[in-house]
Amino acid sequence: MPSTQFLTAHHEPSAHSSDIYSSILTSTHLITASGDSTIKFWDAASPEHTLINTIETPHAAGIHHLAVNAEGNRMVSVGFAGEVIVWDLEEMKEVGRIEEPGSKDTAWSIALSPDTKTLATTSYAGKMTIYDLASSSRLASDDTRGSFGTCIAYSPDGRYIATGHQNGGLYIFSTETGRMFHSLPGHGSNTVRGVKFSPGSSLLASVGDSETICLHDPRSGEQVASLTGHNRWVFALDWNRTGEYIASAAVDGKVKVWDVRTRECVCTVSDNEGPVWDVSWTKTGIEGFVTVGAVGDVRWYRAAASE
Repeated sequence: MPSTQFLTAHHEPSAHSSDIYSSILTSTHLITASGDSTIKFWDAASPEHTLINTIETPHAAGIHHLAVNAEGNRMVSVGFAGEVIVWDLEEMKEVGRIEEPGSKDTAWSIALSPDTKTLATTSYAGKMTIYDLASSSRLASDDTRGSFGTCIAYSPDGRYIATGHQNGGLYIFSTETGRMFHSLPGHGSNTVRGVKFSPGSSLLASVGDSETICLHDPRSGEQVASLTGHNRWVFALDWNRTGEYIASAAVDGKVKVWDVRTRECVCTVSDNEGPVWDVSWTKTGIEGFVTVGAVGDVRWYRAAASE
C-alpha cells in the first residue's frame, strides 16, 4: 500500500432510494443491495463508476445480505422476509431458492464456499446450516446455542465457517463435519455484527457492539489481539487483498483502517453522513475501499499517492 491515508475518489449520492445494507466488490463490479428491493451493479474500473445494471428482485421487504463467488457468476441474496434466492449473473436471472418447507425459522446471513458448491446460513433461531447450492438440499446443521445468528463467513481455504450471534457468541465450525469446534471469547455478551477470515485463512476478525475488532487464530481458538478505537457499534469489516489491513465501519459513520501487524489504527474517514452498514476493499488497481450505509450513498476511497 503506497500510503495509509485515503481520499474520496467518487461519491454516488442516492445510489439507492433506501439504506444500502450490503456491498461486494469483484474485480469488475461493485454490487450493492438495499432496502428498496433492488440489486445494482456498478463499474468498478472506471473513475465514474457508472451504473451498469439493476435487478428488481422479488425481495418485497428489501435485501440485507449478499454473497458472490470469486468468479462473479453466482450470487445469493437474502431478504428481510427470510427468502434466499440464487442468481446466475451471466444471465442476470433467478435460478433457485433455498427453502425449508414447514419451518418457522428464517435465514439471516449467508456465505458461499470458495468452490461455490455450498451455501452456509445463520437463522433467527441461531441455527447454522450448510446447503448444497445446486440441489438446495441440507448437508449439515448445528443449533449453536439458540441465539440469533447475525453474521457468517467461510475461510478462503474452505476449512472453516465462523458465525457471530446476538448474545456475543462467536463460533468456528469444521466444514468437513459441520460441527462446532471453537467457542471464542472477545465480545462478552455484546452482539457480534461481522466476521471475516484473512485472505490466507490464518486469522479471524470479528466486530460488533463491544466497539472492538477481535482477532483470533482459527486453528487454536486463541485470541491474538483486540483493536480498540471505535466508540460506537461496529457493523462491518473487510480485509484488504494482502491481509495487511482491516477496514471497520461503525454506526457513527466513521471507517477506520488498521495495520494488522502493528495493531494500530492508521486512518479514520469521517465524511459519511449516517451509519455505515458495509465496507469492501478493492480487488484490483489502486488500493482503496467502498462504503455504503443509511443514506443510500456509495463512497469510493483510494490510497493517497506516496510523496
